[in-house]
Amino acid sequence: MVHFIYDLTLDTKLRLALTSTMSRPNYYDMAPKNEIDYKRERIRAGNPDLKPTTATNIDLMAEHYLSGIGTVSASMFYKDLKDIIFERKDELDEGAWAGFEIEHAVNGGKATLYGYELNLQQELTFLPGFLSGFGLYVNYTHTWADAELTDRSGFLPGQAGDAGNLALSYERGAFNARLSYAYQSKYLEEVGKDEDHDEYSNAHGQLDFTGTYKATKNLSLYVDMVNITNEPKYDYMGIYDRPISISYYSWAARIGLKYSL
Repeated sequence: MVHFIYDLTLDTKLRLALTSTMSRPNYYDMAPKNEIDYKRERIRAGNPDLKPTTATNIDLMAEHYLSGIGTVSASMFYKDLKDIIFERKDELDEGAWAGFEIEHAVNGGKATLYGYELNLQQELTFLPGFLSGFGLYVNYTHTWADAELTDRSGFLPGQAGDAGNLALSYERGAFNARLSYAYQSKYLEEVGKDEDHDEYSNAHGQLDFTGTYKATKNLSLYVDMVNITNEPKYDYMGIYDRPISISYYSWAARIGLKYSL
């Protein structure tokens, strides 16, 4: 593990990191088990032979501290992975469970993952009066990937090509609030026996709000709202027009008082 930091100016830094990391399989995926759903003819199996995923990583970042309270940064990353782990679905063609689908976590081969990330965070304290309480946060990541999926190549399962966050905050006196939107593009959720049977989770965006008002030194009123637009989770097989499930979770809100001793 090696880290380098170089100061271009007092407010601008370059960072370079060379690291090696390891991700162990989930215990649930390794447990030697077979959960059999006779009605749906489906088996959820464990895989005790799963190997950990190892990665060699290169990260390069340039960051600049803005006047007031804020930063802007841009980074590039590259990851070389081995023994990637992903969900796979196959159909059994022999034995007592012939015709049943089997879902299990498996090891693939190698994968490369690379891309860039852009960040902006700024407290707008330079604005006059009421406006000085606002703050802005923007983040965007774009990723390319290529992975060995046991018998073919494809995008890295579980990895979205695009992801972003946008948040507007306000903090002044006893009141603070944050309205945030998070987005991710579609991603490969489960690998099938061929590309037509691959399962995807569609692009998803979620709007949330949180706010707090400190009425006294010890007493605060808070409001939390999640998934305000009731964005559904849409899963499909192969192409968008072959849906597997569409799930609506509605929105949720929590309002309460918090007293600190």
